[in-house]
Amino acid sequence: MQEALRVESKSEDVYIHYGSVPEDSIVDPIPIDKYLDICVPAEYMSPETILLVYEKCRGALTEFKWGVIK
Repeated sequence: MQEALRVESKSEDVYIHYGSVPEDSIVDPIPIDKYLDICVPAEYMSPETILLVYEKCRGALTEFKWGVIK
């Protein structure tokens, strides 16, 4: 998923890791300098939810210019 998002955004500066996200969220995109770090709760990473998580991650890419909130 991380590699697919990097290809789509034409940037190697996209990272995904597991962790806690704000309540009622599936992903938590955090801009750090020129990088976009996307946190995903481990319980969402199942075959049934992969597409949902991927779509939420794609949406997160559109929320930020690298390191700057749009």
